[in-house]
Amino acid sequence: MRDRIRRDGPDLQVGSSAVMTLTLALHELQTNAIKYGALSSPEGMVELFWKVVDGPPGKRLWMQWAERDGPPVQPPTKQGLGTRLISKATGRALGGEAKLEYTPAGATWFLIAPLDRISVS
Repeated sequence: MRDRIRRDGPDLQVGSSAVMTLTLALHELQTNAIKYGALSSPEGMVELFWKVVDGPPGKRLWMQWAERDGPPVQPPTKQGLGTRLISKATGRALGGEAKLEYTPAGATWFLIAPLDRISVS
């Protein structure tokens, strides 16, 4: 499975308050990808990218989880706890914004949050 998850971004030392939030969100995304999304089929892939962007109001972490080459995806008919966690609570907890989109190509999750709420550097 490791070869089906591509990741890239700068090294960051994540603070203790942000570790739990990010871990829960990424765990939920991975669980959903294994059950229903890209990782449920042998051809499916996940790409996790992050970068630090600078600009008003300061440095921010931009992160994207994107699934591809899996089965066609449709938005769920109702939002469970996990969906609410990754689409709303994660952004609020980190003082930023999180967004989950469903397209036929796969689920895509975006996070943008102030770097000082995430990194201890």
